[in-house]
Amino acid sequence: MDISLIRQLACLTLLILTPDVALSDPPKQAQLPKVVLIGDSIREGYAPRVAKELDGKATVISSEEFGQNSAEVLAHLDRVINAHPDVVHFNCGLRDLAQTRRTGQMTNTLERYEENLKRIVSRLQRETNATLVFATTTPVIDARHAQRKVDFDRHDADVLKYNEIALRVMKNANVAIDDLNCVVRQGTLDALIGADGVHFVPSGYDVLADTVSACLLKHLATKVRN
Repeated sequence: MDISLIRQLACLTLLILTPDVALSDPPKQAQLPKVVLIGDSIREGYAPRVAKELDGKATVISSEEFGQNSAEVLAHLDRVINAHPDVVHFNCGLRDLAQTRRTGQMTNTLERYEENLKRIVSRLQRETNATLVFATTTPVIDARHAQRKVDFDRHDADVLKYNEIALRVMKNANVAIDDLNCVVRQGTLDALIGADGVHFVPSGYDVLADTVSACLLKHLATKVRN
């Protein structure tokens, strides 16, 4: 048999036996909806778990560079906007209400916090087509936090004040709420939050991740229907 004919038949056989390779679609990951998670170290704790729970359903983007307190989130919004997200799940508060032990000054006053949140929401609504979800700031156990060897303090009473401001801003802007604060308080608070009074033990982060994942899936489903 002619050598060139043998080679043609071999190539044809390879194509028939390996259709997944020869005729495969583009990677499915690129077609998944995109979720951006914004927040402080609490978000950094639950983000990997959320990414795992949403594997195959959404691409989860979580970067420390997106900011910690509200002023930093506002300063880094270009990165979020340029990611072209379908859903933005965001939080800031614990870093805003941190109060220096020397002067008692907040990182961002209630007034500044409110103004920063308004500007964050305004930009995201104006410059993206994303569904916005604000996560309320999680509780603080005062006595535990007071034992930390840091130059600042936090108080649960301030968490409630800052959340009240945030909820008002989000209601006026028609932004959805993921009430993580309420979820944590409904659980065994002392068992979910660690020795520093603010960060969570692994089971606590599991609770947060399950809540965030369920919230994101709900909003992604709504976005697909629309």
